[in-house]
Amino acid sequence: MIRLKGHSRLGAIANIMSSKKLTTAQVKRFRADVAKLKSKGLVSKKVDARSQKPTRYMRDQVKKYSDVLEGKAKVAHVPKRADAKAFAEKFRVKGKSVVIPAKADEHIAYSKKNKAFSATRKTKSGKKITREIYAESPSKSRPPSSAKNVLYVIPVGNSRQSFDTWEDLVLFMEPYETKHNPYKDWEQYVEIVRYDEGGDE
Repeated sequence: MIRLKGHSRLGAIANIMSSKKLTTAQVKRFRADVAKLKSKGLVSKKVDARSQKPTRYMRDQVKKYSDVLEGKAKVAHVPKRADAKAFAEKFRVKGKSVVIPAKADEHIAYSKKNKAFSATRKTKSGKKITREIYAESPSKSRPPSSAKNVLYVIPVGNSRQSFDTWEDLVLFMEPYETKHNPYKDWEQYVEIVRYDEGGDE
């Protein structure tokens, strides 16, 4: 976790030196990035982006949330800090804000009832695809086995595995579920994907 550096004289000198490495155009871009992060709740409201110096700490924050600035992740807000903290093992959390990897055309919403996020987008043909993202295992929220147009998706290594039924997913994950294996709590990483019949990517 990145922490705010102390305001020692040496720290101040280091910050000034780091700021000299940026050109005028880069400083302008940096401040625009800070302003965007501030608007999303990832930077303190007390920060004045128009005059913010490119300190080491703030440059680290811009780097930390570069996926948000590049449109590869979105910031979703929840009613309480505790709601956000529940997702801390899976995503980056800042106060009541949660950073979720998402496609540019996905709309993120939070359900108080299910305590879960939904990421919804439409395909080229107008069909809707929704990812349901839970802080813990979605096993209690999963649809009945007879439900159609539902997939259970889980990241394994560098890929994402999809299954038509929860039972198939459980069978697939059994070899991974050992006492000393990082996948022993794999259920919390499962997403339920619902899609319109005939939907395309």
